[in-house]
Amino acid sequence: MERKKHLFLTGHKQVGKSTILRKLLENREEPAGFRTLRVPNEEGCSVHMFAPGEMELTEANRVFYKYKGVLHLNIEDFDRIGCDLLAKSRGAGLILMDELGPTEVNAQKFRGAVWETLNEAAHVYGVLQMAESDFLDQVASRQDVLVVTVTEENRDQLPHWLAQQGW
Repeated sequence: MERKKHLFLTGHKQVGKSTILRKLLENREEPAGFRTLRVPNEEGCSVHMFAPGEMELTEANRVFYKYKGVLHLNIEDFDRIGCDLLAKSRGAGLILMDELGPTEVNAQKFRGAVWETLNEAAHVYGVLQMAESDFLDQVASRQDVLVVTVTEENRDQLPHWLAQQGW
């Protein structure tokens, strides 16, 4: 198998993609980049974006929320938070993008920052949501990206297999 520059995991929700990345990153220096966390509540959920190693859930790092089934997304917040985290990642040896999804469809500045990071970064480890999205398809089809699908059947073996492959 040809060694690619970047690794992205994909698969159904809650199958273990982020868990596999955490296992691959154990005993390494904390990567730059971003993590997202979905926080459910009684009426819906909120999604926050923050640097790896942090986990403060605030209004300042909330990129969108769903309330009673309605998506509330401020593209400017998404662009501001995401672009800031990726700008702080410049020059890092390893960048985490956990995760990219279809919500970014109108976040043009953020999408541009993702593309720029993929062009410049030494290595990116990330998660691509399994969803219909031209943006996600473009990331997955890059020549320098390896996409691995995580399933319930392979998720326990993948961390070891990926480590053997040099990830």
